Amino acid sequence: MKDSRYDYSVGTLKGLPKSLSSPPLGPNEEYVDELVYESHPNSSITGELEETFHFVLATGRYKDNRIPPKGFRANEAAARLSETIYKGRADGSGAPGEDFYTAAEYAGGYDVVRRTITPNATRVEVRLYYQTTSREYVEFLRDEINGVQNLTLPPAAYIVQTHPFFSQLKAWGDTIFQLWDHNKDIDGAKPFEMKKAVWP
Repeated sequence: MKDSRYDYSVGTLKGLPKSLSSPPLGPNEEYVDELVYESHPNSSITGELEETFHFVLATGRYKDNRIPPKGFRANEAAARLSETIYKGRADGSGAPGEDFYTAAEYAGGYDVVRRTITPNATRVEVRLYYQTTSREYVEFLRDEINGVQNLTLPPAAYIVQTHPFFSQLKAWGDTIFQLWDHNKDIDGAKPFEMKKAVWP
């Protein structure tokens, strides 16, 4: 089984449920959302209650399962608006035993992951990657600036293509995407391998 596989030719994870560019999963591949450590703000203003890329219009978080830093003070996280949240539920708000991170994981800055290994497997390889900017975010910027596809605001908000003030910025959305696409495979933009473990 291969979890949360990244497709370098496209520049995104395979099997992403809401992405127009995410390639389909192959045989024995699985997208595991819990193993994609990221933050997804939401917005009651735009009506995007699970995920928004309108960071300025964000009113909360639907997902923020990023691995906490070593020494993270979970008991103070809610007051700092930094508690772990998954599918709209804050850590510690569920039934006993349903917490996302244990006290030891918060203190140590790690996440213990348990996965079922395919029977008769002869090798297990685990890699943890960090990516600075996702394809989905850059596509969002392109489409919002161009005023096409998956629009999330009222039509009156999309004035870059029609208002004379923005006449020299009409190509900005395409330019942002082209820059990202051109650089997605170079150091600093491509996923960076933070940790690797192999068995045996």
